[in-house]
Amino acid sequence: MIRLIAIILPMALAQHALAAPSRMVTGAEIAILAQKILVDQNIDATPIIDITRNYHLCESELDISPNREGDWRLLKVQCTQPKNWSISFRTSSSVPENQKVSITPDVPEGGLAVILNKSLTRGSVITANDLSLATVKMTKGMQFFSNTDDVVGRKIKRTVSKGQPIRASHLDISWLIIKNSPINIEAASSGIQITISGISLENGQLGDIIRVRNTTSGIIIDAFVESSQKVSPVANIP
Repeated sequence: MIRLIAIILPMALAQHALAAPSRMVTGAEIAILAQKILVDQNIDATPIIDITRNYHLCESELDISPNREGDWRLLKVQCTQPKNWSISFRTSSSVPENQKVSITPDVPEGGLAVILNKSLTRGSVITANDLSLATVKMTKGMQFFSNTDDVVGRKIKRTVSKGQPIRASHLDISWLIIKNSPINIEAASSGIQITISGISLENGQLGDIIRVRNTTSGIIIDAFVESSQKVSPVANIP
């Protein structure tokens, strides 16, 4: 009997050693992985996550991707084993990458950018007739608008010359939603439109992700700014 135990015990220990151990995923681990992905994608941003927090057990590789394709302001980390779970967290990126001109680090290249057809002075409101798209040379760190709809109706903060690509720093901030203002949180689920009253906890421009409070439940969620009174939740309405 003793001999049998002596044979079985090492075998059991060996099998245990080969099994993939569960580990508690930490905020620090997620931050490191997310930062590496942002660097690999040439995104100038940092993850915003509590690095001291423990999240969930995981036995698989973590998968990190944008919550919306091309929008690196909100990332999702997912684990599939032993249970399928995911969490979303924000980054310091301020403009969706699908609205920027693609830039290759350290190598100047051409890309489409919104430029002015004529010089505009401080206080001028941009119209569609003032704009056109042109191929411009860029270097690392240069980010211009590539969609004319993003700048029509915006006010010039300082004089911009004819032919110059428009940058966010040229424009006055245009808040669609003001902090502490009432808003509608709208979402569609299985063909049903759901609208819940909420309060904005941050200023937001079109397409921004801001925090809002569900006035019914008191829960705070992240939501996309859709209009001056409407946001859509990043996740399901709690």
